[in-house]
Amino acid sequence: INTLPYLVNSRVFTKLEFDDLKEVFKVDGSCPQGLVRIKGVWNGRYEKGVLGPVGYVQKRGEEIKGWVLTHRGKCTSAHRIIWQLTHGGIPSGMIVDHIDGNPLNNKIGNLRLVDAKRNSRNKKQYKNNSSGVTGVTKISNGFAACWRDTDDVERRRNFNSDELGNEEAFRLACEYRAQKIRELNEQGAGYTERHGT
Repeated sequence: INTLPYLVNSRVFTKLEFDDLKEVFKVDGSCPQGLVRIKGVWNGRYEKGVLGPVGYVQKRGEEIKGWVLTHRGKCTSAHRIIWQLTHGGIPSGMIVDHIDGNPLNNKIGNLRLVDAKRNSRNKKQYKNNSSGVTGVTKISNGFAACWRDTDDVERRRNFNSDELGNEEAFRLACEYRAQKIRELNEQGAGYTERHGT
């Protein structure tokens, strides 16, 4: 059966492509997400996407991961779009980091582009930390102060509880780790004040 040309809606079969995120999103510091949708997205059948603030808070268990949204069928972080709209692309191997550690604070002044190593130097203390101090590990006969040097090689110094006593070994390991972090920062390592807190 031949279909009459004027009965076919050509928009139904044409996928609309945007050259740039700037056509769809805009940075807006007045909303919590920091991002608003200014144009819907064509998915082949209809225009979708609520205009205005976009995204939802993603959680893993009780931990808040940040604002995320779906764009062109893919889930992406709102802070990555905000960075790209403001500064351009994100090079391979680089991460958009929240300086204050709050994944819900997408203000552009709170975002920075760093590699994975620098990003890890701005992280809070892991939940499975056994000693209560980042970089200090409980070992069988005391405590170890651990750090990575400028060549990214893991280093450690052990403090023996049998010789020093448990409290003194722990105190010395903590002080030694703090000293190493200060020395590394003098060489430009980039550990932040919130690292391990």
